[in-house]
Amino acid sequence: MTRVTTKTGRRIQVRPVPPRAAGLAVLVSSAALMAAAAPAEAGKWTIDPFVGLEQQFTDNARSLKEPGEMDTITTLDAGINVRGHGARVNLNLDYRMSRDTYWDNSDLNGNRQNLLTQGDVELWENILFLDARAAMSDVTVSQSGAVTATDRTATSNRTRTLNASIAPTVRHHLGSWADTEFVYRLNEIRFFQSDAGDTDAGVPNSRIHELRSAVTSGDRFQRLHWQLNASTTINYSANEFRSRRDRMTASADYDISRHVSVIGTVGNDKVRDKTDSSDSNSGTSWSAGVELRPNQRGRLRVEYGRRFNTDSITGNLEYKFSQAINLSAAYTIDVTTQQEALANSLNNIVFDPLTGQFVDQTTGLPVDPNNLGTDLVDATLKTQRFSLGLNGTRGRNSFSVGADMTKRDIGTTGGRDQTTSLQATLARRLTPKTNGSVNGAYVRNTQSGGSDTQEQTIRAGANLDYNFSTSFTGSMNYRHLRRISSAGNGLTENVVSVRFRKNF
Repeated sequence: MTRVTTKTGRRIQVRPVPPRAAGLAVLVSSAALMAAAAPAEAGKWTIDPFVGLEQQFTDNARSLKEPGEMDTITTLDAGINVRGHGARVNLNLDYRMSRDTYWDNSDLNGNRQNLLTQGDVELWENILFLDARAAMSDVTVSQSGAVTATDRTATSNRTRTLNASIAPTVRHHLGSWADTEFVYRLNEIRFFQSDAGDTDAGVPNSRIHELRSAVTSGDRFQRLHWQLNASTTINYSANEFRSRRDRMTASADYDISRHVSVIGTVGNDKVRDKTDSSDSNSGTSWSAGVELRPNQRGRLRVEYGRRFNTDSITGNLEYKFSQAINLSAAYTIDVTTQQEALANSLNNIVFDPLTGQFVDQTTGLPVDPNNLGTDLVDATLKTQRFSLGLNGTRGRNSFSVGADMTKRDIGTTGGRDQTTSLQATLARRLTPKTNGSVNGAYVRNTQSGGSDTQEQTIRAGANLDYNFSTSFTGSMNYRHLRRISSAGNGLTENVVSVRFRKNF
């Protein structure tokens, strides 16, 4: 039995009992926590259980066209946040279970679960590592279906998604010549019916096996940096073989100066897909480009080449205006299934210790890896994505701005959809105990190749938070949702809520 300290200063006892639910990644992460809590692996650990009560007042409880149906919703929350850093173990876990009770529309009553966790452990010093992560949340199936202004149970168009992975990794240092890495990652993607409504996700459960190996140049190479990569991804959907993707690449960067490098990559893709026998995405790939480093704060990398039998330009940008203000952007092209896209999103999250939130590794913005902002489609997708994030803190103010454009060619139907989104949040510490924030988002979704449709969604909100004590907080919130649809699915909703939370 181990004693740990909560954020409120209370000492509690933690019994090392393995969990029985929430997926394989949670089990491994919890095992890492128990290992770290042992005296031999002393570190800093915070366990923060909480309960919450929220009262919402909405003018469109059933997500209908105007006029909507008003209702009052009572939400009870219970959950736990864990932050831990041991000698060889790290764990960050956020879990919350919520119960929504509608005063008039009782058929919408139900439970929600939100989980986001990532843990890693060094099993053999400098050689063997283990990474485990999981996300569970209720997400929207179709962007043109029923949507709500707040996160709550809904009439339809919602599915509970469990996304989990575990990845043992072996690393070896070959003197000053090279470093090697071998990774096996197992991803489980499962879809469940949410507690309210009767919605099929339309996408089968999947198990994805990924094998990846890399050899990277060592310190002996001063100006020439090279890397050899090989990967295999096998996707089983509904317990049947769905697809296999093999990729091999050789890449090199040569430093012309400390500010400029030239880049070159050659590779080969072999794609076998049960739903697509055209073999159009297999073949040789190549790219060439340049990386610019004007100073220590910025880096721009741009490459032009050909992959998936298509000419393409890819790149990424990173720039630090200061220690507290960061800009990042990236443009990528890939061919994946819907389930592989969810797995990649999960494996791209990192924990930001400055904000205490999980963020997208590319943009640095808070993210739900299960919510891609696009329709769930059971198809192989050629996806082009541009993402941009700007976030920072200045004095008592903090802000984040994000932009995302995702264009998908849907292989099985020949259709195409495109989602463009802009979002911004501005927060300010008004007094030592009071914080205020405003946020807004604009999303445009277009579909073509079958029934051409377009939806535009506008979201806006404002929060006022007050700390009654170090362990008791309250907030008042306003949310507005408006969707304009060419298919006649437009709707509006306004929600006012009051929330209280008690930490133990």
